[in-house]
Amino acid sequence: QMGKPDDDLVADAIEAAGEKRVERVFTVVLSNRKFDQVPPWLDRFPALRAVDLTFNKIPKVGDRLSKAGGTLQELRLGSNALDSTEGLSKLRDLRLLGLQYNQITALGGELAGLRKLQMLQLDSNRLVTPLNGLPASLVELDVSGNQLTSFAGIEKAKNLTTLKANHNRIHSIGGLSLCKSLAHLDVSHNDLKSMAGVDTLPALETLNLSSNQIEALELSPLRKLEELLAADNHLTSISELSSIAPSLETVDLSGNPRLTTAVLSSALKGATTLVEITFDEATLGGHERAVVLGGLPELELINGVPRESYSVAAGARPTTPGQRPPTASGRRPGTASSMRPASSAGSRPGSAGGHRPIVRPVNNIAKAMELQRSHLHAQIADMGETTSRTETEIEAQFQALASSFSGLQLRPLSAGQGPPPVAVASASATVPAARKRSLPRPPQAPPKSTPRRSSSKVVVNSPRRPSSSKASARSRIADAAAFASDPSNPN
Repeated sequence: QMGKPDDDLVADAIEAAGEKRVERVFTVVLSNRKFDQVPPWLDRFPALRAVDLTFNKIPKVGDRLSKAGGTLQELRLGSNALDSTEGLSKLRDLRLLGLQYNQITALGGELAGLRKLQMLQLDSNRLVTPLNGLPASLVELDVSGNQLTSFAGIEKAKNLTTLKANHNRIHSIGGLSLCKSLAHLDVSHNDLKSMAGVDTLPALETLNLSSNQIEALELSPLRKLEELLAADNHLTSISELSSIAPSLETVDLSGNPRLTTAVLSSALKGATTLVEITFDEATLGGHERAVVLGGLPELELINGVPRESYSVAAGARPTTPGQRPPTASGRRPGTASSMRPASSAGSRPGSAGGHRPIVRPVNNIAKAMELQRSHLHAQIADMGETTSRTETEIEAQFQALASSFSGLQLRPLSAGQGPPPVAVASASATVPAARKRSLPRPPQAPPKSTPRRSSSKVVVNSPRRPSSSKASARSRIADAAAFASDPSNPN
């Protein structure tokens, strides 16, 4: 039934249901029913364990639930008109209490006696410091979206493992030194200017400091810390993350315009356990980015992008010994292109031999060879004659063909530039621009069958199929070799 039910009708229905059936009612959901008080007939259910009265207009709890005090374990009163916790002291068996989105300004002594209460939701109220009256049994506490200026009073909840205090006016983390079991702390969107007091929380696993005014990220070692979020601060100094959090897996340092390249590079040095990182790309240029990311072997996500994709998009590939790092443009200085020759073992795009390189239209010969290779494989697959022997033979012959071009020096293209007017064939001879000609179009898919009329009958042209996959492979390889070795070919 939608809307507020009639109390008398409900009471009659409960009575008609019989005592045995009423005793089997454990959960009552009365969300969004326009109640302006706790229904009086709730005390008719002697075995209640959970009551949901969210999204109503209840200003006080009163003693309507006193008879359920021995069995009620979950009470949800979020989004009502409560201005106090009066009437809750008798619910001594409560494990979860939801009071979020109300108008509560202070906690009386009603909650201190709830010795089994483990989860308390007080977010989006009007609470001010000090927050007295919390039970020592609390494990999870949410006081976000209030007007707190410190953690005074919260230290009495010594067993806390999770504390959400974001969107307040807190200016100091001090006051939590007694919460030695605290593992998850969210103090984002506050007025913090330092991290004093964090080092007294040895069990911390996740720490959110985003959107504050912190200038220095300097901590004593927190050996269990796995996630550190410090975005949108005023950071100018950061200790080496490997020393302050040797188990760190996720870090967010974005939105800190005062961070310098040197500080960020030094902070990330040796952080070999990092899996995800977020930072301002303007802080690290192409060269520094490649060096820093190259020293993070476990890294999987960079600014929300998988490492492999980020390497292609931003050109920040980790360097290998003997290789000069990329410049800010993403291309390695002194080389023709970031695309390696097709004959290099394990370097073809998509292979397992390292990160996918940047592919740019640099040389028509290499491009034509790859197109020939792809077309041959596709034709053989269409014929249903693919065998490991055929595939191996094609690869072997293409590798042999590619090795004949190992002495080519290829000139790269600038961003947005079209095909080069002249391709350099060797170090000693160049081809005049007047002899330039374009390559034939790459092989296209066979045309669809079309009828052709002759003088006596209609003949259907079928797509041409080679009689043998090996013969087709040899023929196309010979064509590619002849074309590439043609002295009149400028490319």
